[in-house]
Amino acid sequence: MVIFIAGLKIFYTRSNIAPIQSGVSQGSIQGPTLFLLYINDLPDYQSAVRHFTHDYVLYRQIKNNADANLHQEDLETLEAWENDWLMEFHPNKCPVIHITNNRKPIRQSYNIHGHVLDEIESAKYLTANIHHKLNWNTHTDQVVRKANNTRAFFK
Repeated sequence: MVIFIAGLKIFYTRSNIAPIQSGVSQGSIQGPTLFLLYINDLPDYQSAVRHFTHDYVLYRQIKNNADANLHQEDLETLEAWENDWLMEFHPNKCPVIHITNNRKPIRQSYNIHGHVLDEIESAKYLTANIHHKLNWNTHTDQVVRKANNTRAFFK
């Protein structure tokens, strides 16, 4: 791997020079293509996967404890890939959302690096806010708030 030395100059001040061991310049033309090549060998999972640029979603219908255990195994497979490629996933940026209308859903905590992943009630996926009960109140409220802010800007 090529190691570059970076120093950033803003106005008349230059940052300290430091080695960069991996990565691609932010906003570079080749960045998205190199990223896709980098993640092209992601392992196969028993769960379904969706990814868009740097967002990666691993999901599965959980009907019983065995399904929940398979989902955790997929997270462990992802951890092994991460270690092979010297990447670092941040568990605090990997929340879990249980989407269900069941009164007694199967709940299992999931973990990465021994850190239990946070459970959240809604998550933003692409441009939509997905609520764990599949209602659209959170999404609608956010769209209305954004529209009102835009309207106020033009007054």
